Amino acid sequence: MSRAIRGAAQRYGAVARAYRRFWAPVMVAHSKPMISAIPLAPGDTIADLGCGVGVIGARLAKRARAVVGIDVAEGMLRQAPDPVQRVAGDIATMPFGDETLDGAISTFALQHVPRTGRVFKEAARTVRRGGFLGTATWGTDHAEEGGCYAVVDDLFARHRIPADAPAMKTWHQHVDEPAKLEKYAGAAGLTVERSWAARSAYDWPRASFFGWVTTMGPYGRRLKAAPDAVRARLIEGLDRELSLLPDAAFRWTPECVYVIALKE
Repeated sequence: MSRAIRGAAQRYGAVARAYRRFWAPVMVAHSKPMISAIPLAPGDTIADLGCGVGVIGARLAKRARAVVGIDVAEGMLRQAPDPVQRVAGDIATMPFGDETLDGAISTFALQHVPRTGRVFKEAARTVRRGGFLGTATWGTDHAEEGGCYAVVDDLFARHRIPADAPAMKTWHQHVDEPAKLEKYAGAAGLTVERSWAARSAYDWPRASFFGWVTTMGPYGRRLKAAPDAVRARLIEGLDRELSLLPDAAFRWTPECVYVIALKE
């Protein structure tokens, strides 16, 4: 396992409870177009690759025989609901036998894998013939800006909150366009049934957005590093200014990329 992947596992594991409460609903919303398109059958056993806190896998467990969630962040796995069978491991070297799965999904995790092709080849190895792989990733334009984000950025600037520490290494540029994912699928011997990029909307509940900003992600990390008095003033101002915004200011519509591939 690379240093970058270990770093990502530590960072996500440290905020697992906040992730499940505030960020997991965002992931569920943006995964729905792919989830509704996969050919999942009631008797299927599927794997959720890079499952995080397992909320998406738990939803699919209602439609499948079994869902196995695999992730390197054990802290995240501990937050997964009971319907998800939890496995700690690297999705580029999965501990599953050949053709033992009916399908696999991966939602907004592939940007953390340095060699994306290996994940597709592992999926092709572990999924039976007639099975599927569904992926959801961020597109080229997924910036968090405007509306509620603009208010946060302005407050952080006014309180002179330092920039975030160097971001963890990611490989978003490998998975931000349908054609790139199609290439990985083809090289793994999978047949792409459908691939598309589309805007996906999520309407933040005001309280959840406030919780996310003040506990995790780039804003939460910056806030944690601020002096106590500054942090307290900023949180107070944030609570006040966000309360003045209309509901429409809390909508985030990033571009997402979805792929459905089959093993024929």
